[in-house]
Amino acid sequence: MTCKIRNASASLCCSLQTDRKLWFSCRVPCEYEADTAAYAAAKFIRTHAEVRDKLIKTAVRLGLSHGKEAKPVQRQITVPARAMELPGNSATIYVTVSQGTVTIKGVRVI
Repeated sequence: MTCKIRNASASLCCSLQTDRKLWFSCRVPCEYEADTAAYAAAKFIRTHAEVRDKLIKTAVRLGLSHGKEAKPVQRQITVPARAMELPGNSATIYVTVSQGTVTIKGVRVI
């Protein structure tokens, strides 16, 4: 799944995608598969402006950087699981931000 995301002023954008080897870990009883968790994570990132804008700014900054500064950055986003419509108390989204791209690597629900 790949889509474009824009910041609040629509002046910056980057692509949001899920990794082919996306992993999903759930420590509570859960009927969902990894693709459902990936959809929930992507929907959360697209709809929550503060998280989305921080990731876009990082991706654009990396796109303008050179050398060591242009290396991909790994981020963890921890939110209440209900915000992603998943069971459990909290959910952590693991993303890698590179030049113009935000890739969802995994989701862990506790």
